[in-house]
Amino acid sequence: MTLMLSLVLACGGDPAPAEVSAPTSPQAAAAPLTLTDPAALAALPAADAADGTVDKVVARCASCGLGMDGDPAHSSTIGDYEFHSCSASCKDNLEGNADPVVARLAGIGEE
Repeated sequence: MTLMLSLVLACGGDPAPAEVSAPTSPQAAAAPLTLTDPAALAALPAADAADGTVDKVVARCASCGLGMDGDPAHSSTIGDYEFHSCSASCKDNLEGNADPVVARLAGIGEE
């Protein structure tokens, strides 16, 4: 009994369940990703056209460098372009390192 009383007092002293209130303001949306590296910006048109369609969708995974097609389920928006990554880890890498990852796309489609 003493142990139980100690636990109750250590956790705030009120054994009744706390009432949960709704948040008063919505969570702020994450800032949109943008590219600032000139090499990354220059690589975009060819990366977009590599799948045969100029539609501002980069269909090949930019992160892993394996030349794999990306999956729309793992998409990221950077500027006006949608990028399809082949996996969740590649998507995270792209979003965390957008400029250097996109810059590596220079020459894509010219193989």
